[in-house]
Amino acid sequence: MSWRPIIKKYRKFIGIDYSGAKQCHSPLSGIRVFVSGPGQEPTQARIDSHSGQHWSRRSLSHWLLEILANASEPFIVGIDHGFSFPDIYFEKYNLRRDWPSFLNDFVQHWPTTMDDTTVAQLLEINRKSEGGRVGQSTWRRLTEEKSRGAKSVFHFSVPGSVASSTHAGISWLHFLKNHPNLSNKLHFWPFDGWRPVPGKSVIAEVYPSLWRKAWVKTEKTQDEHDAYSIAKALSEEFSRDDFFRWFEPRLWQNISLKPDDVTKASYEGWILGLH
Repeated sequence: MSWRPIIKKYRKFIGIDYSGAKQCHSPLSGIRVFVSGPGQEPTQARIDSHSGQHWSRRSLSHWLLEILANASEPFIVGIDHGFSFPDIYFEKYNLRRDWPSFLNDFVQHWPTTMDDTTVAQLLEINRKSEGGRVGQSTWRRLTEEKSRGAKSVFHFSVPGSVASSTHAGISWLHFLKNHPNLSNKLHFWPFDGWRPVPGKSVIAEVYPSLWRKAWVKTEKTQDEHDAYSIAKALSEEFSRDDFFRWFEPRLWQNISLKPDDVTKASYEGWILGLH
Protein backbone atom coordinates (compact mmCIF):
# COMPACT_ATOMS: atom_id res chain seq x y z
CA MET A 1 0.00 0.00 0.00
CA SER A 2 1.36 3.42 -0.91
CA TRP A 3 1.95 5.83 1.96
CA ARG A 4 1.64 8.88 -0.29
CA PRO A 5 -2.08 9.57 0.38
CA ILE A 6 -1.63 9.75 4.17
CA ILE A 7 1.21 12.31 4.06
CA LYS A 8 0.06 15.89 3.66
CA LYS A 9 2.37 18.52 2.30
CA TYR A 10 4.46 20.25 4.95
CA ARG A 11 3.87 23.96 5.30
CA LYS A 12 6.46 25.13 7.85
CA PHE A 13 10.23 24.90 7.47
CA ILE A 14 13.23 25.85 9.58
CA GLY A 15 16.82 25.92 8.32
CA ILE A 16 19.62 26.04 10.90
CA ASP A 17 23.30 26.67 10.31
CA TYR A 18 25.02 25.39 13.46
CA SER A 19 28.19 26.06 15.41
CA GLY A 20 30.17 24.06 17.98
CA ALA A 21 32.26 26.98 19.22
CA LYS A 22 32.67 28.09 22.84
CA GLN A 23 30.14 27.00 25.48
CA CYS A 24 26.51 25.98 25.18
CA HIS A 25 25.29 29.30 26.62
CA SER A 26 27.63 31.46 24.51
CA PRO A 27 25.95 33.69 21.88
CA LEU A 28 27.42 32.66 18.53
CA SER A 29 27.31 34.57 15.25
CA GLY A 30 27.75 31.22 13.50
CA ILE A 31 24.31 29.99 14.54
CA ARG A 32 21.72 31.27 12.10
CA VAL A 33 18.05 30.37 11.73
CA PHE A 34 15.71 30.99 8.79
CA VAL A 35 12.01 30.14 8.66
CA SER A 36 9.83 29.69 5.59
CA GLY A 37 6.50 28.46 4.29
CA PRO A 38 5.27 27.29 0.87
CA GLY A 39 6.03 29.93 -1.73
CA GLN A 40 7.47 32.26 0.91
CA GLU A 41 10.87 33.86 1.00
CA PRO A 42 12.75 32.60 4.09
CA THR A 43 13.12 35.16 6.85
CA GLN A 44 15.69 35.19 9.59
CA ALA A 45 14.55 34.28 13.11
CA ARG A 46 16.44 35.98 15.92
CA ILE A 47 16.51 35.33 19.64
CA ASP A 48 15.82 39.02 20.24
CA SER A 49 14.86 41.29 17.37
CA HIS A 50 15.50 44.38 19.49
CA SER A 51 19.00 43.75 20.84
CA GLY A 52 20.32 41.77 17.89
CA GLN A 53 21.78 39.18 20.26
CA HIS A 54 22.91 35.93 18.65
CA TRP A 55 21.62 32.46 19.38
CA SER A 56 23.43 30.13 21.73
CA ARG A 57 23.02 26.38 21.40
CA ARG A 58 20.96 26.39 24.59
CA SER A 59 18.65 29.25 23.59
CA LEU A 60 18.15 27.70 20.16
CA SER A 61 17.19 24.33 21.63
CA HIS A 62 14.72 25.90 24.05
CA TRP A 63 13.22 27.97 21.23
CA LEU A 64 12.79 24.80 19.14
CA LEU A 65 11.22 23.10 22.17
CA GLU A 66 8.62 25.85 22.48
CA ILE A 67 7.93 26.13 18.75
CA LEU A 68 7.56 22.38 18.15
CA ALA A 69 5.62 21.66 21.34
CA ASN A 70 2.98 24.25 20.42
CA ALA A 71 2.94 23.76 16.64
CA SER A 72 -0.51 23.49 15.08
CA GLU A 73 1.06 22.01 11.94
CA PRO A 74 4.17 19.86 11.64
CA PHE A 75 7.49 21.49 10.78
CA ILE A 76 10.48 20.17 8.90
CA VAL A 77 13.65 21.28 10.67
CA GLY A 78 16.98 20.93 8.87
CA ILE A 79 20.13 21.23 11.02
CA ASP A 80 23.64 21.42 9.60
CA HIS A 81 25.53 18.89 11.71
CA GLY A 82 25.87 15.12 11.92
CA PHE A 83 23.26 13.27 13.98
CA SER A 84 25.18 10.03 14.51
CA PHE A 85 28.52 8.25 13.95
CA PRO A 86 29.86 5.62 11.52
CA ASP A 87 29.26 1.92 11.98
CA ILE A 88 32.91 1.37 12.95
CA TYR A 89 32.31 3.56 16.04
CA PHE A 90 29.43 1.32 17.13
CA GLU A 91 31.68 -1.70 16.62
CA LYS A 92 34.65 -0.27 18.53
CA TYR A 93 32.59 0.60 21.60
CA ASN A 94 30.29 -2.42 21.41
CA LEU A 95 27.15 -0.29 21.04
CA ARG A 96 23.78 -1.55 19.94
CA ARG A 97 23.04 -0.55 16.36
CA ASP A 98 20.21 1.81 17.25
CA TRP A 99 20.15 5.56 17.66
CA PRO A 100 18.58 5.87 21.15
CA SER A 101 21.32 3.63 22.57
CA PHE A 102 23.94 5.71 20.79
CA LEU A 103 22.48 8.96 22.16
CA ASN A 104 22.34 7.67 25.73
CA ASP A 105 25.95 6.52 25.56
CA PHE A 106 27.12 9.73 23.86
CA VAL A 107 25.75 12.14 26.47
CA GLN A 108 27.58 10.24 29.20
CA HIS A 109 30.93 11.03 27.55
CA TRP A 110 30.12 14.30 25.79
CA PRO A 111 27.88 16.34 28.17
CA THR A 112 27.90 19.37 25.91
CA THR A 113 24.64 20.71 27.39
CA MET A 114 26.44 21.47 30.66
CA ASP A 115 27.73 24.93 31.55
CA ASP A 116 31.44 25.69 31.40
CA THR A 117 32.29 22.91 28.98
CA THR A 118 33.58 23.15 25.43
CA VAL A 119 34.03 20.59 22.70
CA ALA A 120 37.80 21.13 22.85
CA GLN A 121 37.88 20.40 26.58
CA LEU A 122 35.76 17.27 26.27
CA LEU A 123 37.78 16.06 23.29
CA GLU A 124 40.95 16.23 25.39
CA ILE A 125 39.26 14.44 28.30
CA ASN A 126 37.96 11.66 26.05
CA ARG A 127 41.33 11.24 24.36
CA LYS A 128 43.08 10.82 27.72
CA SER A 129 40.41 8.69 29.41
CA GLU A 130 40.63 4.92 29.21
CA GLY A 131 36.91 4.70 28.59
CA GLY A 132 36.70 7.82 26.44
CA ARG A 133 34.70 8.00 23.23
CA VAL A 134 36.71 9.22 20.25
CA GLY A 135 36.94 8.40 16.56
CA GLN A 136 39.39 8.84 13.73
CA SER A 137 39.24 11.43 10.96
CA THR A 138 39.34 8.63 8.37
CA TRP A 139 36.07 7.14 9.66
CA ARG A 140 33.15 8.17 7.50
CA ARG A 141 29.47 7.38 7.44
CA LEU A 142 27.89 5.98 4.31
CA THR A 143 26.10 9.28 3.67
CA GLU A 144 29.45 11.11 3.74
CA GLU A 145 30.95 8.61 1.32
CA LYS A 146 28.04 9.14 -1.07
CA SER A 147 28.09 12.92 -0.89
CA ARG A 148 30.54 15.27 -2.53
CA GLY A 149 32.75 17.13 -0.08
CA ALA A 150 31.19 16.06 3.24
CA LYS A 151 33.85 15.50 5.89
CA SER A 152 34.05 12.95 8.67
CA VAL A 153 32.29 13.82 11.92
CA PHE A 154 35.67 13.20 13.60
CA HIS A 155 37.67 15.56 11.37
CA PHE A 156 38.36 18.47 13.71
CA SER A 157 40.10 21.81 13.05
CA VAL A 158 39.93 21.87 9.26
CA PRO A 159 38.04 24.25 6.93
CA GLY A 160 34.46 23.10 6.45
CA SER A 161 34.65 20.73 9.42
CA VAL A 162 31.41 19.69 11.11
CA ALA A 163 33.14 17.72 13.87
CA SER A 164 32.79 20.38 16.57
CA SER A 165 29.20 21.27 15.69
CA THR A 166 28.30 17.57 15.56
CA HIS A 167 29.80 16.81 18.97
CA ALA A 168 28.19 19.94 20.42
CA GLY A 169 24.79 19.39 18.83
CA ILE A 170 24.07 15.70 19.40
CA SER A 171 23.48 16.18 23.13
CA TRP A 172 20.85 18.80 22.31
CA LEU A 173 19.12 16.31 20.00
CA HIS A 174 19.02 13.96 23.00
CA PHE A 175 17.48 16.83 25.02
CA LEU A 176 14.72 17.38 22.45
CA LYS A 177 14.05 13.70 21.87
CA ASN A 178 13.57 13.00 25.57
CA HIS A 179 11.75 16.15 26.66
CA PRO A 180 8.24 15.33 27.97
CA ASN A 181 6.70 18.35 26.22
CA LEU A 182 7.68 16.84 22.88
CA SER A 183 6.53 13.32 23.61
CA ASN A 184 5.05 11.79 20.44
CA LYS A 185 5.49 15.05 18.52
CA LEU A 186 8.83 14.53 16.74
CA HIS A 187 10.19 12.24 14.04
CA PHE A 188 13.98 12.17 13.88
CA TRP A 189 14.69 11.09 10.32
CA PRO A 190 15.67 8.41 9.42
CA PHE A 191 16.25 7.01 12.93
CA ASP A 192 12.54 6.85 13.76
CA GLY A 193 11.84 5.33 10.34
CA TRP A 194 12.29 6.38 6.73
CA ARG A 195 8.61 7.21 6.46
CA PRO A 196 7.70 10.07 8.82
CA VAL A 197 4.64 9.59 10.94
CA PRO A 198 1.81 11.88 9.77
CA GLY A 199 1.33 14.86 12.04
CA LYS A 200 4.79 14.76 13.58
CA SER A 201 7.44 17.41 12.99
CA VAL A 202 10.54 16.09 11.24
CA ILE A 203 14.08 16.90 12.41
CA ALA A 204 16.78 15.91 9.94
CA GLU A 205 20.44 16.41 9.17
CA VAL A 206 21.13 18.62 6.18
CA TYR A 207 24.16 19.77 4.19
CA PRO A 208 23.76 23.30 2.82
CA SER A 209 26.46 22.73 0.20
CA LEU A 210 23.80 20.78 -1.71
CA TRP A 211 21.87 24.00 -2.30
CA ARG A 212 23.84 27.15 -1.43
CA LYS A 213 24.94 27.84 -5.02
CA ALA A 214 21.35 27.84 -6.27
CA TRP A 215 20.66 31.29 -4.81
CA VAL A 216 22.58 34.55 -4.76
CA LYS A 217 24.08 35.31 -1.36
CA THR A 218 23.55 39.10 -1.67
CA GLU A 219 24.48 40.89 1.56
CA LYS A 220 24.06 37.86 3.82
CA THR A 221 26.99 36.32 5.70
CA GLN A 222 27.95 32.78 4.72
CA ASP A 223 26.27 31.39 7.84
CA GLU A 224 23.09 33.33 7.07
CA HIS A 225 23.14 32.19 3.46
CA ASP A 226 23.56 28.55 4.49
CA ALA A 227 20.58 28.70 6.86
CA TYR A 228 18.58 30.57 4.21
CA SER A 229 19.48 27.93 1.60
CA ILE A 230 18.28 25.11 3.87
CA ALA A 231 14.92 26.77 4.52
CA LYS A 232 14.53 27.71 0.85
CA ALA A 233 15.30 24.20 -0.42
CA LEU A 234 12.97 22.56 2.09
CA SER A 235 10.10 24.93 1.35
CA GLU A 236 10.45 24.51 -2.41
CA GLU A 237 10.93 20.75 -2.53
CA PHE A 238 8.39 19.81 0.12
CA SER A 239 5.73 21.94 -1.54
CA ARG A 240 5.91 19.69 -4.61
CA ASP A 241 3.52 16.80 -5.22
CA ASP A 242 6.38 14.28 -5.26
CA PHE A 243 8.01 15.55 -2.06
CA PHE A 244 7.75 12.12 -0.40
CA ARG A 245 10.55 10.80 -2.64
CA TRP A 246 13.09 12.60 -0.43
CA PHE A 247 12.23 10.24 2.42
CA GLU A 248 12.20 6.93 0.55
CA PRO A 249 15.54 5.39 -0.63
CA ARG A 250 13.87 3.17 -3.21
CA LEU A 251 12.62 6.29 -5.01
CA TRP A 252 15.98 8.06 -5.20
CA GLN A 253 17.27 8.68 -8.71
CA ASN A 254 20.99 9.35 -8.18
CA ILE A 255 21.89 7.11 -5.25
CA SER A 256 21.13 3.42 -5.00
CA LEU A 257 21.29 1.79 -1.57
CA LYS A 258 21.38 -1.95 -1.00
CA PRO A 259 19.22 -3.36 1.80
CA ASP A 260 22.27 -3.56 4.09
CA ASP A 261 23.05 0.06 3.29
CA VAL A 262 19.55 1.14 4.24
CA THR A 263 19.89 -0.71 7.54
CA LYS A 264 23.26 0.92 8.24
CA ALA A 265 21.94 4.38 7.42
CA SER A 266 19.06 3.87 9.83
CA TYR A 267 21.49 4.22 12.75
CA GLU A 268 24.37 6.11 11.09
CA GLY A 269 21.97 8.73 9.80
CA TRP A 270 21.52 10.26 6.36
CA ILE A 271 21.67 13.75 4.86
CA LEU A 272 18.16 14.83 3.82
CA GLY A 273 18.21 15.85 0.17
CA LEU A 274 21.12 13.59 -0.76
CA HIS A 275 19.31 11.30 -3.15
